[in-house]
Amino acid sequence: MCRMRNFFCLFVLVAVLGIVSGMYLVAPPLAHAQAGLSTGMIQGTILDPNGAAVPGAKVTIASKATGAKITSAVSSTGTYTSGPLVPGEYVVRVEAKGFKALEMPATVQVGNITAGTVTLEVGSESTVVKYGTTDDPRSYHGATD
Repeated sequence: MCRMRNFFCLFVLVAVLGIVSGMYLVAPPLAHAQAGLSTGMIQGTILDPNGAAVPGAKVTIASKATGAKITSAVSSTGTYTSGPLVPGEYVVRVEAKGFKALEMPATVQVGNITAGTVTLEVGSESTVVKYGTTDDPRSYHGATD
């Protein structure tokens, strides 16, 4: 009787461990895949009129829907990446000493990297160039990023 009881307890223990192990192996990849598909990002390079990188620039990305803002670090090669963003409409503002500030629209879509490369114009930082508006027919550099 005791032997049968030990066998039954061992059987139940192995069955429970098997079920828990199976759930552990299946659940995390599904959750990870869902999380990875719910965001997009903006990335680009900040350039001067000669095509040289502008590493000292400040990049601010603002959501049109919520008004939330993030600041993205600009590398020594002038590149920046927003990190994960909720899909939607954003305004990217770039400021650098000796250049006009620049604002451009950006649409973030799930799983996509939105091009955000811009060429700054020399001038006063207090002047703001707004690309992509109805009164400005110019387009920003980076559409092929």
